[in-house]
Amino acid sequence: MKIELPQVGESVTEGVIGKWLKQIGDRVEKFDPLVEVVTDKVNMEMPSPVSGTLSSIIAQEGETVPMGGLIAEIEVEGEEPASAVPAPIAAPQPQAVNRTGELLKDVAPVGPTGGVLNMETDTPVSSGRKRYSPAVLRLAGEHNVDLSHVNGSGMNGRITRKDVQQAIDQGVATTEPATAAPQTAPRPAVPGADEERIPLTPIRRLIAENMVKSATLI
Repeated sequence: MKIELPQVGESVTEGVIGKWLKQIGDRVEKFDPLVEVVTDKVNMEMPSPVSGTLSSIIAQEGETVPMGGLIAEIEVEGEEPASAVPAPIAAPQPQAVNRTGELLKDVAPVGPTGGVLNMETDTPVSSGRKRYSPAVLRLAGEHNVDLSHVNGSGMNGRITRKDVQQAIDQGVATTEPATAAPQTAPRPAVPGADEERIPLTPIRRLIAENMVKSATLI
């Protein structure tokens, strides 16, 4: 039998499991104290609604459970355990094969004029206001060449690999490789010698939550 957290008031929506008074495997009689529950209105001992054996504890101590939530299971004599009932197994459904958007391999990209596009040299890449091909950017990056100081000999003043190589041979202005600034490791927080951490009890946690609400909402 499933044991749920009972409703104790209209304004109480949840409770905290304070302490289990029975453990798994213990014999429980009807109306025996089963568990201590802490709410923001009252602390109470919840009695067992039936006689039987405590077979499962679902809500652990310190856990917040909504009213009506499942907290434990009690095995009643003559009642079949819920875990013994096998769940129905759904038959597998055939999966439809979606062939939309298949990738075509070994197909060269085509340029705007219908010719095969060379991705290494012909694809323009934007860099600031000017556009450079990947081959030009790669060569300039390998030799730290500032392309703003290179005169292009291509169409409309476009810079080619030949222009970059000529700039390298002539020692045109180069950019200094960026160096990462040294980072200082953060200092680990050292707790004070007089500090002591005490775990919150459920009632103190509820008091702290209500104090925060009163300070922020009122």
